[in-house]
Parts: sequence; C-alpha cells; structure tokens
Amino acid sequence: MCAALRELAEETGVESGFLPIQEMPVHVDVHDIPENPAKGEPAHQHADFRFAFRAVREVNPRIQEEEVSAAEWRPLGDLPKTLHQRVAPLV
Repeated sequence: MCAALRELAEETGVESGFLPIQEMPVHVDVHDIPENPAKGEPAHQHADFRFAFRAVREVNPRIQEEEVSAAEWRPLGDLPKTLHQRVAPLV
C-alpha cells in the first residue's frame, strides 16, 4: 500500500488527504504490454494492484502526463462491473 500512495503522489501531485479503506488491494489486473522500441522495452505483462482510498479533504491533482494516459473522478456506478463489485461493499 505504501507503493500505491507513493505512485499516487508521483503521478498526481497529491501527497496527502487520503486514508486507506482496507490494507489489501481491491483488484489486481494483469495485461499484456506490447513492445516499445522507443523506450527499449520488450513485450511483457504488467500488473496493476488497485487499492481503495477515501479522500479526507479536497484534493487538486496535477497529472504527470508522461506517466498517466487518463485520469478522472468517477461515481461508483460508473466503474466497470468487476471493479464495482469489489469497491461497492467498501463504501
């Protein structure tokens, strides 16, 4: 979870204002990443460990566009089905 908070800070500029809802990830997504010759990366699999946090104050993210391709606040009902099923009982 410490790594998730560190990534949150690095990629959004939000360094505080969140509390974990639970210690364990709510979802783990493993997907294929194609080869990227520009970065010198071979094709590989990538694992995303998704944690749930609760905002305890208003936050104003500053997205690091080199690392984040899309970011948005979404209502619970707009989450993909699998993620919704894991997050809904926590809120």
